[in-house]
Amino acid sequence: MLNFRSGFIAIIFSTLASVSNRMISIVSLIVLARVLTPEDFGLVAIAMIFVNFTEAVGNTGGQGYVLSRDKLDDDIVFTNWTLNFLISFVLGLVLAASCGLIADYYNDDRLINIILALGLLIIVRRLTSPKLVYKRKRQELGAISTWMIINKFVSVGLTISIALIYESYWALVVGHFISSIGFTLASYYISPSMPKFTLKNVKPQWAFSKWIMPQSVVSYLKAEIDTIYVSGQFDKATIGAYSSMRYYSAMPNKMFINTAISTLLPQLAEMKNNKKYFAQQLQVLLFIVALISCPIILLMNYHANFIIGLVLGEQWQQFSDLFAIFAFMIVTRTLSKLSNQLVMLSDKTKHLFYFSIVSVIVQLTVFMLFDFESVYQLATYKLIFDVLLAVGFYIYLTISIFNFKILLPMFSPIFPVATIAVVSGFLSSLLVAETNHLYGFLAHCFSTVLIFVILNLCLMIPLRKRVRCYDYGIKIFLKGSKKILKN
Repeated sequence: MLNFRSGFIAIIFSTLASVSNRMISIVSLIVLARVLTPEDFGLVAIAMIFVNFTEAVGNTGGQGYVLSRDKLDDDIVFTNWTLNFLISFVLGLVLAASCGLIADYYNDDRLINIILALGLLIIVRRLTSPKLVYKRKRQELGAISTWMIINKFVSVGLTISIALIYESYWALVVGHFISSIGFTLASYYISPSMPKFTLKNVKPQWAFSKWIMPQSVVSYLKAEIDTIYVSGQFDKATIGAYSSMRYYSAMPNKMFINTAISTLLPQLAEMKNNKKYFAQQLQVLLFIVALISCPIILLMNYHANFIIGLVLGEQWQQFSDLFAIFAFMIVTRTLSKLSNQLVMLSDKTKHLFYFSIVSVIVQLTVFMLFDFESVYQLATYKLIFDVLLAVGFYIYLTISIFNFKILLPMFSPIFPVATIAVVSGFLSSLLVAETNHLYGFLAHCFSTVLIFVILNLCLMIPLRKRVRCYDYGIKIFLKGSKKILKN
């Protein structure tokens, strides 16, 4: 019987494993970026486009289906395992048969062996212990989280060692391979169980999965269609830089902003029937997210060249403008996360599917109509259309859940925050002129954030009684200040 305590412990273990894995991944990629070349990353990025697409096609939502059942039995578990394995096995064979055509298209025979190796992972990942899902269902995540962290450490250590010794893109391939095989083997230690092939429960499972699979494909295309286009139009170094800069620019969302949204928005579920209070709290959440994201976007864009040189090395600095452009993608990622949560709270899941289709069509149209002279122009156009789509969809959801009248009070506090961020950066640049070295960079970041906080407080304090999110923000600031002073 699950209770609050077991649920809380499960959250701790899941968060610990997620944060640990992410930090290890970031450190490993920083090391690998200094050893390998953008072209090495580009080769693997091309292969991963097809591997990830194949996995998206075969995503049955099996774990979600099993975990959502009131009661589990072996028929459900083994049917789920069998269906996932069979679909993945067939898709893996299709990918293997296609690798020659893919290599011919990109005029690079190296892709054949890379795709064959990475494609095998599609099957390996489906060989995990069938009864591991019982542990997840009972929220017994201690052993799973521990082995995930151990597996990550081992795979990263071996990947970096291979990269340092051979300085080859195969280090990236082997890293993926070791990670997948390691956790598959660990799953049988955590939850010993021999696989059993059965399709006894396949009818209800398929009724669930047949809607998940097209949604998965559309979501993948929505997220990766620009990378697919870049892979066919530019050289491999540019492909590697494009995918890498996009990945690193997403770190603030993964590390800070998504955490804030995931923590605060689900608390609104109990208030969603009270539309007025729900709207007020949503305004507070949007305001807090803006306070976090605006200075981050500004500093990432302003210091893009220095950050890339410091973190990845000089060989990547020629692509720092991509990082500067992708810094603004924090806006689209944040609004997408908020929209997804709102969709779940308001039971408007079909709208998310329609939005994904519209987004794919718009991006395809842009890529067909425009002849991009450089990858920077492409990234800029994508940014513009992504922001417009994300803002438009969020406004649509807001109106459909509430009404037109909510738009002004919902968004009006955001514009001063963005304006203050720009002013803070400008004033800080007057105070700290030299920012091309570490101390100058840190001084500019510190002074920008300090000025940003002071100017926002100057605006919020006199208006706190009139604007709810200002009052809420002041209370959070005071509580945080008291804790800091006590410590």
